[in-house]
Amino acid sequence: MYEREFKILKKAILYVGKHIFAKGASERKTKGNFDYVTDKDIACEKYLIDTIKKYFPNDNIVSEESNFQNDLKDRSWVIDPIDGTLNYMNGLKNCCVQLAFYAEGQSQFSFVYLPFENDFYYAIKGKGAYLNGKKLIASKVKIQECVMAVCVTKHDNSLILTHNLLFALRNQILTERILGSYGCATAMTAAGNIGIFADISPHINLWDCMPGELICQEAGLELVRDEYKGYDYSVISNSQEINNIVIKEIKDQIDLIN
Repeated sequence: MYEREFKILKKAILYVGKHIFAKGASERKTKGNFDYVTDKDIACEKYLIDTIKKYFPNDNIVSEESNFQNDLKDRSWVIDPIDGTLNYMNGLKNCCVQLAFYAEGQSQFSFVYLPFENDFYYAIKGKGAYLNGKKLIASKVKIQECVMAVCVTKHDNSLILTHNLLFALRNQILTERILGSYGCATAMTAAGNIGIFADISPHINLWDCMPGELICQEAGLELVRDEYKGYDYSVISNSQEINNIVIKEIKDQIDLIN
């Protein structure tokens, strides 16, 4: 149904990854405590927005750097030009450019592209999720076999909550990893490299979560994103049973600090 939109932005995001993102950061400046933006964040976002405005001038844009104040509405493009900027500017490979297209009340397609790994993930609503052209299908594994990935913010309580969550689950999961990129973590969960993904934050931004969430859902994973006592949380795994275990522990940890 949105084949034209898909083809145009697929070409654009691959161009951005190969010709802008892959060059690495030349300049950086702070946006706040432990929060940075690079020249390539700005350049990647500008190229994608210019492409959208050229072909779909009436569409809404929600993006991290220049349109973060916009609300989600019909025909919205949700863009994170570099997810994992701190990784990116320090030469770490867990970073990506990602985008989701939202229409008719749901994400219709999304892309997560890791240029340094040359891994291109995408999903189309109702048609599946793919990595480098190969369809992703979630496999069933027990919680004891799961690598659990988390994202950690510098917000004091979120840092404490995430640490305590991992400590509480240490005897149930296989091991844990902090990847520093929501998009990379969700994409790798869809691919089966990560068994559980969890995030706890005062606020989860749409540009962080939407692209990878559709990929996980189309791969057949169970996903919950909700709010509890002032905190946003997200949990993704291969079963609702595992999600319930993690969500219960998240809520227990939030209760302990409130």
